[in-house]
Amino acid sequence: MTKILLCFALVLGSCSQTVDMTTLSKSAYTAKSAYEATLVLAVAYNERPRCTTPKTVVTCSEQAVVDQLRRASAAADAATQAAENAVRSLGSNPTIVAASVTAAEQSVKALQAITSVYGGK
Repeated sequence: MTKILLCFALVLGSCSQTVDMTTLSKSAYTAKSAYEATLVLAVAYNERPRCTTPKTVVTCSEQAVVDQLRRASAAADAATQAAENAVRSLGSNPTIVAASVTAAEQSVKALQAITSVYGGK
């Protein structure tokens, strides 16, 4: 039984991945840059006059979309800041850093999806 457990532990140990903090750091800052670039589009949409019925302005912004952009932007800002803080913290747990970076990347993708749908209209 001990030999089986030892073999199982060796197999699991060989499957674990080494997390490269340099790669995580670059990914965190890439997510931050992507957030800032996408934020420019969101702000441009927000600065348009609000849509009215009937539409009197060709390019306008809908309040519901502006609210959605604000929520997504707040989430992306918090996630990218958390990822940046995680990679700056010496001795951080690489698993936690990786999770923070993944959350930042996903939140930025959500904001990008909203701006890609409404930013050009």
